[in-house]
Amino acid sequence: MTQPTGTSIGPPGAPRAAAPGGAVSRQVTATSAAAADQSDGFRPDLEGLRGIAVALVVLYHAAPSLAPGGFIGVDAFFVLSGFLITGLLVREHEGRGRIDLSRFYARRARRILPAAAVTIVVTLALAAALLPPLDLPRMAGDAVASTFSLANLRFAAVDGDYFAPTTPSPFRQFWSLAVEEQFYLLWPALLIVAIGAGRLVRRPSADLPGANGDGGIRIGAGAAIAIVLVASLAFSLWLTPVDAPAAFYGLPTRAWQLALGGLLAVGWPLVGRVPRGVAVVAGWAGLAVLVAAALAIGPTTPYPGFAAIVPAAATAAIIAAAGRRPGAALALGTPPVRFAGRISYSLYLWHWPILALPVAAGLVVDPAITIVLVAAAVAAATVSWAAIETPFRAGRISRLRPASTLAVAACAILAIGAISTGLAAGASAGLDLTATIAPARAADGGGDAGGIDPELLLAPVGRGRGASPPPGSAALPSAPASRPAGSVSGTVGEPAAPVDRPVTGTVGEPASSDGRPVTAGSASPAPADAPPSSPPDAPSPAPASPALVATGPDLPSNLAPSIGAAAKDGDGLLERGCGMELRGVTPPECVLGDPEGTVTVVLVGDSHASQWAPAFERLAAANHWRFVPFTKYSCVFVAMRIWSDTLGREYTECEAWREKVVARLVEMRPDLVVIASHRWFRTIVGGDDDPVRQGAALASLIERIGAPTAIIADTPLSLYDVPACLSAHPHDVGACATPASIAFGPRPAAREKEAARLSGAKVVDLSSVLCPKGVCAAVLGRYLTMRDDHHLTRTFARALAPYLAVALARTGLFAPAQSPEGP
Repeated sequence: MTQPTGTSIGPPGAPRAAAPGGAVSRQVTATSAAAADQSDGFRPDLEGLRGIAVALVVLYHAAPSLAPGGFIGVDAFFVLSGFLITGLLVREHEGRGRIDLSRFYARRARRILPAAAVTIVVTLALAAALLPPLDLPRMAGDAVASTFSLANLRFAAVDGDYFAPTTPSPFRQFWSLAVEEQFYLLWPALLIVAIGAGRLVRRPSADLPGANGDGGIRIGAGAAIAIVLVASLAFSLWLTPVDAPAAFYGLPTRAWQLALGGLLAVGWPLVGRVPRGVAVVAGWAGLAVLVAAALAIGPTTPYPGFAAIVPAAATAAIIAAAGRRPGAALALGTPPVRFAGRISYSLYLWHWPILALPVAAGLVVDPAITIVLVAAAVAAATVSWAAIETPFRAGRISRLRPASTLAVAACAILAIGAISTGLAAGASAGLDLTATIAPARAADGGGDAGGIDPELLLAPVGRGRGASPPPGSAALPSAPASRPAGSVSGTVGEPAAPVDRPVTGTVGEPASSDGRPVTAGSASPAPADAPPSSPPDAPSPAPASPALVATGPDLPSNLAPSIGAAAKDGDGLLERGCGMELRGVTPPECVLGDPEGTVTVVLVGDSHASQWAPAFERLAAANHWRFVPFTKYSCVFVAMRIWSDTLGREYTECEAWREKVVARLVEMRPDLVVIASHRWFRTIVGGDDDPVRQGAALASLIERIGAPTAIIADTPLSLYDVPACLSAHPHDVGACATPASIAFGPRPAAREKEAARLSGAKVVDLSSVLCPKGVCAAVLGRYLTMRDDHHLTRTFARALAPYLAVALARTGLFAPAQSPEGP
């Protein structure tokens, strides 16, 4: 499902698209061909413009391939809102000599709050009924942020990239409504100050035609708005390539679009005098450019940035055309388009949760179902417009005094906030979100290892020397011959005969042979190239202790980490300054384990490498290694050009970082380099998605490093967000398991094997340890295996340290030590 976008539809608080200038501006517009249509200040073309904008947004969400840039409908709404709200405030000051803030905010409350409040409450109730319990605290938090007009700030901080969010939310459409509400909070005060300053410095000759003899009001407002426009646009252009999420969601980077509409409103007495021919051409050109932008711009376009200027300017041109005929008003004024504009605010509010919740609940939504959902959204919006928007905007309720309206609005906001907060607190308590994660101990590299004693840990045997598999490794304690009834996936790390014919250095073949990787949030796996098979149990590294056994269908009472804490049970490298985010190219100086150790082990790769850091830290502490992590988010360690969805461009920082890491490794000459990377990433050059070609690209880097190298075969991908799935199935944990044939893809470890064949590196494959009996379980022993759908929890990774030790020993790069300190 494509990621959510949106806007406050139409200008909340402006029930009718009135031309700025009111009675004053009519003396200008009365000479136009649109005079008959606008005799009461109403602009049918602007109602139609709202319809086009909301249609683009809905089409983008329902069928993104048809309108990859449909999210630009947001930009159109921002410009239109700035135009209408600024015009309303300026006209009020011209007519009454002041701006009545209480009346202004009361109108905003009546226009915005009723439909938004109902949408929030209903969406939250549906989310509680349809989504896993683990999602409820986040959903409630989103509801609270939406209620208090902070949704844009929350989504920028929590979800990050708008086009590839980590946690898509059914409240996501409220981000743009929050931007506009923040604008409404600040804009009147700015205009009051600017108008006051303008009246102090105005001269009679400065009066604008049609400005009621007080041009200083518009001159002061125009100057302030122009400053905001220039400053905000400059900031947006600078911030977009630096921090795309902050630029996309922030008011400071979007204010220029609202200011553009405001500047048009302030200068309307001049705009209205533009010749009809010019206005007609501008209107049609603006409409054509707006539609073309929705087709040309896409999720990979750096946005807002320079690209946002196009839809904003197109919208301004349509507004400036003043509805003159035979201009774009002919198309915008048609009944279907105007109807879409009439219900646009409600349609914007309702369409996204109706489209998003079924997908979030795991349902497969095909095109036919999508059409039904869009129709349901239109029906819900029509009811909302007729039963909620209209009575509050123009019915008896609209005659409440401003003070009463604002008091009722405040109570409603507080009530919804309290309900959402209470739901979040209750859900969090039920999930034991405050449970502690087993703390690490600096002395031995880890806390509780769940009963796995590190009987076999590693000691270096010298650079370039080989070692045989540990004697008697096959005779270590084995798993029970049978597993308890209802167990999820049997045992971890069943003993097997020593590997006597490794394939290109592979230690332990994976337990899968087919299936495709599943991206985050997928409801079902993609089709495989060939029917999945059921291979015999593959050899696995001998366990260093009695195997872990899934004890039953229920979650164990001592589950580690707890479901609520799992999402934060990461490797911890970034928090300690030992890992790198997307930006930045220089690997940090970070030595873990024993800084005075004589043996150096380096871990290199992306987050699928850093997830192994807890296991290596435990081994490093027991063996007095210097452990050095070189890891960077989403930066696969292959010599290829790759694409970053988050940055919306080529991931050049990754390429630069790889070169610096290779140079550091050549200089360091470590005793062992361990490489791990996610099997899935977006390439730029055609054909680079072939794992064999990727293996060659990895081998080229290994050859440049010139140090003993082990490559860890990538870990499984789950069909589910594992903690969320377990929260919904606490008495049937098997429901959250993924077949190994799907979890490892159609060509398991193909990249790693090819790199080993070409470079002489060794492959460490723990697939049969992670997914014994061909099943990748959500819980093994007492351990929750994954913190999302493709990263190991820190607690589980630490528990795997002895298995990793044996697997490394079998590569011939290290030999085991026999008497380390216990945990």
